[in-house]
Amino acid sequence: MTKEERAAYDRAYVSTTSGRATKLLKDARARAKRLGLPCTISKQWVEHHLIKGVCTRTGHKFYLGPPRVAGYKEPRAPSIDRINGSYGYETWNTQVVTWHYNMAKGTGTDADLVTLCKAVLGERRLFT
Repeated sequence: MTKEERAAYDRAYVSTTSGRATKLLKDARARAKRLGLPCTISKQWVEHHLIKGVCTRTGHKFYLGPPRVAGYKEPRAPSIDRINGSYGYETWNTQVVTWHYNMAKGTGTDADLVTLCKAVLGERRLFT
């Protein structure tokens, strides 16, 4: 198999729920190891959430295909979020969300993001 054929195979595999679950779990395990945190979620747990097809927090449908713009992350790609960043990738502390939700939340909490969104929508009274 040539490099190009292998790359095409990998892109196709990651576009499936099984392939994406494998990649997401591999990445989560690497981050957990780097941070010294446990990672006890399983591929089956991740795949179960991908099969549901929607972000736990926004209800947006997951996009499993390749990025539509080369060199950019796909906003609706699935992402594993640690609800509380102080803890590891445990089933009680993780949710499968869209990449853009996870990036907007950053190191904050779900409530922090909701507060920010409300402020952006003009409900600034929450900050007083």
